[in-house]
Amino acid sequence: MKSIKNKCGADGGQRNHAEAITIENMKAVWEWSEKQCPTEQLNEIEDAAELKNAKRHALMRAFMVSGFTLWTRFVQSTVYLMCKLQ
Repeated sequence: MKSIKNKCGADGGQRNHAEAITIENMKAVWEWSEKQCPTEQLNEIEDAAELKNAKRHALMRAFMVSGFTLWTRFVQSTVYLMCKLQ
C-alpha cells in the first residue's frame, strides 16, 4: 500500500521508485532495437562485433517480453486478490 500511495502522491508522499514502462514506450524501444538489429540479421552473423550486437538485442527483446508478461500477470493477480479481500 505504501508504494501505491507514493506513486499516486497520496498524503504528500515522495516517490522513491520509477514508474512501470508503458506499452507505448515498450513498442518504441522494440522498434529502435529492430532498426539497430533486424530480426533477419540474427541469422546472418559474420563477425564478433555483429555477434555481440545481435546478442544484446536478442536478450533485451527476450527479457522485455518476459518481464512485461510477468509484471502484467502479477498486477492482474494482485488486483483480483485485493477485490476479493474487500
